[in-house]
Amino acid sequence: MIVNVSKEEMEAMEARWAAKDAAMAEKMPTEADALRQMFEAWERLKQLGWNDACYCPKDGSMFSVIEPGSTGIHKCNYTGDWPKGHWWIYDGDVWPARPILWRPRKPEDPVVNKGLAMDYDCRCVGHNAKVPGSPDLSASPRGLPGSAAG
Repeated sequence: MIVNVSKEEMEAMEARWAAKDAAMAEKMPTEADALRQMFEAWERLKQLGWNDACYCPKDGSMFSVIEPGSTGIHKCNYTGDWPKGHWWIYDGDVWPARPILWRPRKPEDPVVNKGLAMDYDCRCVGHNAKVPGSPDLSASPRGLPGSAAG
């Protein structure tokens, strides 16, 4: 979607971005400061029930993940045999993922998009059985995991 903005609106956005950058630079002036902040966030998330992604379920079931560079909590599963399988995020479509933390899904976890993959637990790659209640995606032209194109 393209949104036209006026010169004044653009200047106001740029000023907000510059102020945010300046605040981050003041809060974390060095790499060591930024790493300390990152470690504290990781430690706090573990206190809140998150765990390292390598400990996620490997049976194709859905769970929640956090990826670096994202502020979202994403619906995900791991398919295939560890450690050669793959993580998949379901946000209206299916995306390959590299999460850093996982935890079981909670009813209040956000659903970002309402596409097909968010409405159903899709067929799992590397597994012969479908997740109960999921559609048959074996002939999907979209290349979803488990499809002839995926």
